This record gives sequence, structure tokens and C-alpha cells, in this order.
Amino acid sequence: MIIDDLLNREEVLSNYIKLNKSFRRTLVFRMGDSGGFFSEYNGMILAMLYCLTHQTRFILHSYKGNFAREKGWEDFFLPFCTIIQDKPDVYVHTYANFRPFGLHGKIQMQDGVWKWQLKKRVLNVLARGYNLFYPRTYLTQDLWDQFFYSQPHYDIPELGINGNIVQACHRLAQMTWHFNGKTGEEIQVLEEGLKLPQRYVSCHIRGGDKFMETKLLTIDPYMERIKEQPYKDIFVLTDDYTVIDQLATQYPTYKWYTLCEETERGYFHQNFSKSDRELKYRSLLKLLASVDIMARSQRFIGTTTSNPSIFMDICRPDISESVDGDKNMLYYLLYPETRLRSSPPYRT
Repeated sequence: MIIDDLLNREEVLSNYIKLNKSFRRTLVFRMGDSGGFFSEYNGMILAMLYCLTHQTRFILHSYKGNFAREKGWEDFFLPFCTIIQDKPDVYVHTYANFRPFGLHGKIQMQDGVWKWQLKKRVLNVLARGYNLFYPRTYLTQDLWDQFFYSQPHYDIPELGINGNIVQACHRLAQMTWHFNGKTGEEIQVLEEGLKLPQRYVSCHIRGGDKFMETKLLTIDPYMERIKEQPYKDIFVLTDDYTVIDQLATQYPTYKWYTLCEETERGYFHQNFSKSDRELKYRSLLKLLASVDIMARSQRFIGTTTSNPSIFMDICRPDISESVDGDKNMLYYLLYPETRLRSSPPYRT
């Protein structure tokens, strides 16, 4: 697991808990609201960093989040901070605490513009009421835009942070990415079933509803980078098995590995959100296992437009590169307008 390179995790976690509890102001961060899992995770990491640099206590709310099976965060990971679990707090934050309405707001408007506009107005009224009663406690939407800015340098000695935003987020990813026992066992079974060699290259090629945000890349720019590596075993995180068919047909000298099933034809967030809990749980196990596998590869090739790729850049900046950017992929999440204008080939 990618946490293995943080040998003193317990000490760092203890220091984080102590430092976090010392702050008087509070942010209750909603995870699992409307975004995909790694969109939510990356937002959480940036929110944690904001809180550390602005002396704000970070509390997590993920109960019945859109990725949850039963609880939320603890369905998959060990806790690292206070998690809201008691009634009526969980209900208050489920309805009053939300991330602002961006792309997924537009997607959900397909269910009816008037429904979504009404929901947005009701949530905003609830949030304003909460702010009146708890003026020193922020909700996710209160600070959301401020999470996505970087300082030139971060110095948090209690956590061993002394560097730029990628280095700071890397330490927070190390500290938080720690599977609980059951999840760890199930992921190990998935990983062992692939029978990967010790040395391999990994990449993430996205399909599905990503075309609603950006044009989809072809396999060509990925293969240009893969050919530069001395390895013939390639693990691919994809949500569309036709990508694997295409790779295997055009490049038969390589051995391709994936957890994507032959029946999968792209991830669509709206459909996933409506899935039953067990299907969500199994799908997320495969996603988490895939990221864990990629983190142990010799080289990872991703894209600036993908949140799993951006997370890989946070947790393993030493092995990660993008096919459509000349900086760390996290940088393009913070400043998307700086993406390269000379783009690689796309597929429709």
C-alpha cells in the first residue's frame, strides 16, 4: 500500500490530531456529496491543508455519502480525525453542508431544472440558518473556493511538512490513505488475482461521462510515454474495456492488466449515484485497488483532467507524469486555465 513509505505514520497521525484539536475555529467538511470519489478525496486533502495553514479544526462528515456502504469514510479507511456520527448532527450536515454546484450540478439538472434549482435554494436556506447558530463553524460551501489556492511554501513542522503544495498534500495523503482491515483484505485478493510482476508501468485512461468536462484522449499519447519505459507489463485503470481491446490489438507485444470487466463501457457518475450500496461498494473496491496497484508501479502515466490521476500525482509525485501537461497534475486542478493549449489527439 502507498502508506508504506510513511514509517512513522502513528507519530505523524498523533501530532496531527493534537494540532488539529488546538484550533478554535472549525470546518465540518462534507465528503461524498455530489462528486466522484477522487474528486471528493482531492478536495478533502486541499481542505485539510487549508485548515492547517489557517488554524481551523478539520472535522469530517461522510455519513451516507454518495460512496458509502454504511458509514462513509470508515467503510474503507481508518479514521484520522473527528468524524460526525451522532444524531441529529449527521442529519443537519447531510442537508445543510454541501459542496458548491459545479459540473455535477449540471449533470443532475437532467432530472429536471426546476427540481435542482429548488433543492439548491432549500439547501442555501438551511446553511444560512446553521451559520447563525454556529458562527465559528464553517461548512464546506463557506470555504470551498479558498481550498483551491496554493502558497509558495508550506512549513508545518509537527507533520514534517516543509515544501510546496505537492509535498504538503503528499504527506496528508500518506496519513489518510490507510485501509481498514476488511478493505485491505479484499483489495489484496483483487491485487493477487492479477498476478502482476514486481516491475510494471501503470496508466489511467478515462472514458464514460468525462466527455462532459473535456474531450477524451486517444491511446496514442499514452503509448508514446509507455514506449519510453523498459517494461512490457502495463496495468491500466480504465472504465471502458474497449480501451483494453484496442491496446491489446494494436500493441500485442505488451502484456495488459486491468480490473475493468469486459462488460464495462464507461463510468457515468449519475448512474453510479443511483446504484445500490453493494454495487457501489464493489466498484469502489476495484477503484481503490487500482490506485494502490498504480502507486506501486515504476512509472505512472495520467492526465491533468482526471481526479484519480491528480491523486496519484499527490501520493506518488516521484513516479507520476501527465500526457497533457508540463507541471504537476495537482497544479492544473488549482489553475485549470493553465492546461496546455497544444493538446494530444482526442477521441469522441
